Amino acid sequence: MDKIFLSASTGLYTLAFGLAWANKTRKLAVGLALLATMVALGYLFLRYYRAWPMTPMYLGTVSIPPFLALFGLLSFLGSQPDDQKLGLPLTFGLCWALSLLNIFFPKDFYLPFLKTASLFSQAHLAFNFLGKAGFLLAGVWACLAFRPRFRPDVGRIRWWLAIGYVFWTLSMLTGEVWSYLGWGLPVVWDEAVIVCFMATWFFYAAVLHLFVTNRHPLVSRLLAAGGLGWIFLVNVPPDLGPGRWPPTLW
Repeated sequence: MDKIFLSASTGLYTLAFGLAWANKTRKLAVGLALLATMVALGYLFLRYYRAWPMTPMYLGTVSIPPFLALFGLLSFLGSQPDDQKLGLPLTFGLCWALSLLNIFFPKDFYLPFLKTASLFSQAHLAFNFLGKAGFLLAGVWACLAFRPRFRPDVGRIRWWLAIGYVFWTLSMLTGEVWSYLGWGLPVVWDEAVIVCFMATWFFYAAVLHLFVTNRHPLVSRLLAAGGLGWIFLVNVPPDLGPGRWPPTLW
């Protein structure tokens, strides 16, 4: 059942991306994206229901699309039509790409262990994908800032950077508490996931500092846009499993 939900949400995000890119049926694209988000949230509910009270780990990639779509709809539906024209396709395209990666590189063989039966474990995972969604949406807005003859909306870039940074920091703190209570160590330095997690925190701390101080505006926008590649190269791969062909969709 959960694979059906995942496949359906991926297909709906694909349609939403295609229609939004065509820019002729934007309302239909938004409706499909909302439907895909509801289906994706249903998938997450099933994963949590089966693992409860333990945490279903390795949801970092598959959990981003529904919250990225919700953040994007909240951000773009109240913006200018020209921002929606490019911003919605980029947002839906990222949702589609992340969902597709999880189908071809699933990490669904993991059995939750006893130490994940903790509220700190649950909070760590939830704040993790909320932070990624915020960073990705900030990157989308930063990409829009490089259109010719358009004034950059620096306020929205800074806003979503701050949201992502707050959630990311909370994910780090709750993860450290969970690690300390479970293993007696706040940080396991030989884990590549932890090193990438902290590197991302320092990267966005520098980017957010540039936006707050309003120094080097071009560099700050370039770094915020480059955050799209950073997340995909540094934070997405640890949540993916080995390649599967043909993918199991049903």
